[in-house]
Amino acid sequence: MAGCVLRGPEHIFERANDRYMQLVGHRRTGQPPEERYVDFVYQVLRDPGGATTGVVVVGVDTTDRRNAEERLRASEERYRTLVEATASIAWNSPASGAFDTDQPAWTAFTGQTVEQHRGSGWLDAIHPDDREKSGRAWANAVAGKGDYQVEHRLRRADGVYRHMTVRAVLQSFLHLSLLGHVCMNAHPLPNRPIEF
Repeated sequence: MAGCVLRGPEHIFERANDRYMQLVGHRRTGQPPEERYVDFVYQVLRDPGGATTGVVVVGVDTTDRRNAEERLRASEERYRTLVEATASIAWNSPASGAFDTDQPAWTAFTGQTVEQHRGSGWLDAIHPDDREKSGRAWANAVAGKGDYQVEHRLRRADGVYRHMTVRAVLQSFLHLSLLGHVCMNAHPLPNRPIEF
């Protein structure tokens, strides 16, 4: 943590610790400045009468954290772009297996609103003859009995059913806690007829 004390109306440095001097105090001349991100907290110093006598400045260098967050955002954007560029339907669920958030690709293909696919409502878009098999496979995957992999017919927004192969894998954090499932419907399967 970087810190310094400024005194008087001119804010003259009275003291600064080594970290402050490394972070702010030593500027290299003739070279472009290094970009750093620092969270500063300023605390006014007052004498017993309440008059301002100085300022304590404490700063925490957040550059590494900010850069890591930026790399994560860029990685997520690359993933999102890749998924949107494929001819597949990508969706996800929490560990419970119940749809609980907007699934734009799912909605675009099936026409189901968030309210319609919430919970296990997404099964209503599966062909009635495939629904039980798909629901059972999903329940097994959610119970931790393996990945979800199934072929079924999925109803498009126009009412036409398309053959799909679907795969979902568990998503965990450091292999310790289950975050949910990341899923992909590949469509349509080749050499399969369109059904109405």
